[in-house]
Amino acid sequence: MVLAHRVVWSVAFLAFFLAAPAARRRAFSAVRQPRLVALLALSGSLVASNWLAFISAVSSGHTLEVSLGYYMNPLLTISLGVFVLRESFRRW
Repeated sequence: MVLAHRVVWSVAFLAFFLAAPAARRRAFSAVRQPRLVALLALSGSLVASNWLAFISAVSSGHTLEVSLGYYMNPLLTISLGVFVLRESFRRW
């Protein structure tokens, strides 16, 4: 039920965002590109599965564990990028 609320409110926000003519033109031009639509569908599915995992973890009483995971994930991702991929770490 919580995930359904998130989806409904996201669609409402999207409708509000698309009320601007410039945003509507950009959205319709993006819809004409099949590869971009597929990538957007994939990213939307990943976000929805992330929401579902978070909601189910909190519902089953694992709030501390999931919060720690959300805190550590960016730190681990940046560390892997710096040490494994040899990316430069800049201030900005």
